[in-house]
Amino acid sequence: MSDESVDITGPAGESMDAPTESVSSVSIESSEDVTDETSKPEAVSEDVRSGVEEITPSQSSAGSFCCSFVADMNPQARDLIYWRNPIRSGVVLGATVVALLMMCCHGFINTVSYFGLIILALSFAVTAVGYVTKRFLGKDIPNPLRQVLDQPFEVSDDTVEAFAQCTASHCQRVCTELRRLYCIVDIPDSFKFGIALWLVYWITSRVGFFELAIIAEVFLFSVPKLYDLYQVQIDQAAAVGKQQALVYIEKARTVPYVDQVMKMMAPKEKQT
Repeated sequence: MSDESVDITGPAGESMDAPTESVSSVSIESSEDVTDETSKPEAVSEDVRSGVEEITPSQSSAGSFCCSFVADMNPQARDLIYWRNPIRSGVVLGATVVALLMMCCHGFINTVSYFGLIILALSFAVTAVGYVTKRFLGKDIPNPLRQVLDQPFEVSDDTVEAFAQCTASHCQRVCTELRRLYCIVDIPDSFKFGIALWLVYWITSRVGFFELAIIAEVFLFSVPKLYDLYQVQIDQAAAVGKQQALVYIEKARTVPYVDQVMKMMAPKEKQT
């Protein structure tokens, strides 16, 4: 269909040509709009996105929580976790795992007493070697224990005061939060707290404290290093998992009453 022009006479008597839109072009544009809308994937609602963001606090990477936790640690402890010195990290990991295994089998007090006896026996052995070498061989070897004795060891009043203030602030914050949860100030938060307590009870009834400590020790010495080595792959997998979670949550919201429950469990915005 060819474009046609229509003569329009203005108030001054001048004629103007106004092109009319082609019907075919309008139909093509409308069909393109329809195909664009149908080709787009199903959008996920903002409520679901906010819910997933609350479930997964890291938005930039999967290991932001791990990185922030490690960043707040002492530099020497951070070097141990990241295996900057493999021999030292291996010794620390092996010694702590052995100590925790012994605590599982013999108890805390027996393990502490046993390690104390081992250290005391080693000190006697070093002292005896130095005494025998000096008495019978006439050689004066340096005493390794003297280095420990010469190191300054004192706890200043400022350190104790700072530690006490930090402990008091943390205890006050914890007690205030527990009072709020137990007094049911916010029903969703108290309900979540009850679920967390039940999970802790369920896990600790099947796994002991020292077994959990061993798992946490292995986790601490392995996960940060693995994330440091394979950060790109882990972030990509976490992004794919987050998108899948968005899709499944969107499907779950079609179930009756699920939407109301998710809105009720969502955290409330604090008024400033």
